[in-house]
Amino acid sequence: MTERYSRNESKPANDDIAEVVYHVADERTCVTCHREDSKISATTREFVKPSLTDDKGSSGVVWNVDSYTAFLVQYLSRLPLDHQVNS
Repeated sequence: MTERYSRNESKPANDDIAEVVYHVADERTCVTCHREDSKISATTREFVKPSLTDDKGSSGVVWNVDSYTAFLVQYLSRLPLDHQVNS
């Protein structure tokens, strides 16, 4: 299932969700934010459905590092076009 949203100009593009795709069979959800005109890629996040706790008497969700991945478009200070980075 896919949900798509129009651009909300009052929010930064990286915080404005463009699309949410639910992969029910794979138990994961992919979120894509709108892309700024000056960027070639958009911020994305992927969530994997966490498992429930196995302990008797406790309930809830177990979150771990493997439950979430992200590609974040970073804001860097503007550098002059002739600036070169030495490696």
